[in-house]
Amino acid sequence: MKERLNKIKIILAILFVYITLFELIIPKNDFLPKPTILLESVASLFIHYTLFLNMSYSIAVLLFGIFFGYIIFLLIKNVLLKLAAASPKKKLTYRGKHFMFFLILIGFIKLWDLPMYEFEFAFAALFSVLILISHFSHFLQNGFPVEYNEVIYNLGVSSSKLKSEILVKSFLPEAAKLFKSTFSIYFILIIIYEFVIDQQGLGTVVSHLLENKDLSAFSAIIILLLILYSLLGIFFNLVFQKFIYWEAANE
Repeated sequence: MKERLNKIKIILAILFVYITLFELIIPKNDFLPKPTILLESVASLFIHYTLFLNMSYSIAVLLFGIFFGYIIFLLIKNVLLKLAAASPKKKLTYRGKHFMFFLILIGFIKLWDLPMYEFEFAFAALFSVLILISHFSHFLQNGFPVEYNEVIYNLGVSSSKLKSEILVKSFLPEAAKLFKSTFSIYFILIIIYEFVIDQQGLGTVVSHLLENKDLSAFSAIIILLLILYSLLGIFFNLVFQKFIYWEAANE
């Protein structure tokens, strides 16, 4: 939480320097627009580029991908446990830096002119569930505390369903850390996807701004994207504190 707040403070400090420098000291320059022009561009984004609708769409995709990715993970967790038990030395790995499926998906949609929104929601959920599967497998191999096995044994827990619930609950803090480390990649990929497909979302707004060579509005959308990213980070931290780290918060 403090890390996110520090990032917001840095962004606000940069904005303050920008306003002071380019509005008062050197208002005429060839690099960045004046802050007053930037404010006018923000209004233009909402009026001419339907920023609110496109932003709502992108946020919906982000939340959908995270929520349904987690739901799919819960549905297949027992299968993952069986695979881990059958092949204890084999890991189900997915490296987030390998985005070949992402590029293939974009090429497939562009080639066949398919409806972007359906595949974007599917891609968002797929990205989330693949990341969860990979790190859950790693958690089962290396991260599951020995004392949890002792507790399960002492309690006489024999139900595989109950065991899986204990495993998943113990994995949630790791999943939260994982989400924090991969959220920036996830956020950027959604914007890139919308930028390339150019149908709907914040990436589409960026695409249109570049086509129109609107430097002022482009600068404004970059700032808004940074603010949106920070606000979403704070929102998810609050959710984690409420539903995952609540025991630590109460101590």
